[in-house]
Amino acid sequence: KTDGPFYVNSETHLGDITDGTSNTIALSESILGESGQQTRDPQTNYKFTFAAPLSDFACRIAPGWNYADPRGFSWANGEYRNGLYNHYLAPNSKTHDCISALLGGGPDVIYTPYGWKTARSLHVGGVNALRADGSLTFIGQEIDMDVWRAMSTRAGREAVTSSF
Repeated sequence: KTDGPFYVNSETHLGDITDGTSNTIALSESILGESGQQTRDPQTNYKFTFAAPLSDFACRIAPGWNYADPRGFSWANGEYRNGLYNHYLAPNSKTHDCISALLGGGPDVIYTPYGWKTARSLHVGGVNALRADGSLTFIGQEIDMDVWRAMSTRAGREAVTSSF
């Protein structure tokens, strides 16, 4: 189970964000990919692998690129290829996002995509992010990764002590 406020089939309530709503990012910008575009640009395309569990090595050697279903191809579908993202990679990372899917299990999990998809924008130097308290903030892409990851949890008890 994930530790952020939103995930597939989430039933998170505001009271579940015990790290504090001003210390927790609820959502961020994402760039839409272009269908049929066959570039290997980390801003618009992602790698696909069937590795489970996902690892840096599996993503690095993943042979597949998803050109048919680009980033955000169905924004209303709340899964990682579309509306979800996480804080595994830094904002606007030069590393490609990496998505996988479960091939087994029951109907509630089979083919459910998961992976590492970060916040991306066309802004120079970072992304806009909405905190769970409703405030909007610009997060620089050089943010300390411990702070970036701490801001992604709802109840991790990490201290968010750095400015960004």
